[in-house]
Amino acid sequence: MCADVAEAENCTRWAREFWNAMQPWSTGGVYVNYLGREVDEGAGRIEAAYGPEKYARLVALKNKYDSANFFRLNQNIKPSQATSQQGAPRTSLSVSFQYMDQVPGVASSSKWRSGSRK
Repeated sequence: MCADVAEAENCTRWAREFWNAMQPWSTGGVYVNYLGREVDEGAGRIEAAYGPEKYARLVALKNKYDSANFFRLNQNIKPSQATSQQGAPRTSLSVSFQYMDQVPGVASSSKWRSGSRK
């Protein structure tokens, strides 16, 4: 972070040049919590944080539980399809309600949907 806003461009350039200079000694790994926005970093950096096998598993989970990409304001893993197999958008929220009754100590999903949360 630059102390002077007027120096922001110079600071950014220095940081990028330093990062590029350190690449020969890098393991290639990425810590996902330190990634910037996808538009700045690129989608490939998000995949690099998990590695190809884990990333493929995460895409499969995203396809199953959040194919409409409702939860996307993070280090997004994009689904490979736009909608679920039934053709209707499906969100993680609807899936959460579907399995709510399987969580100990939580009211059944039908009670949550009907509004009677006793």
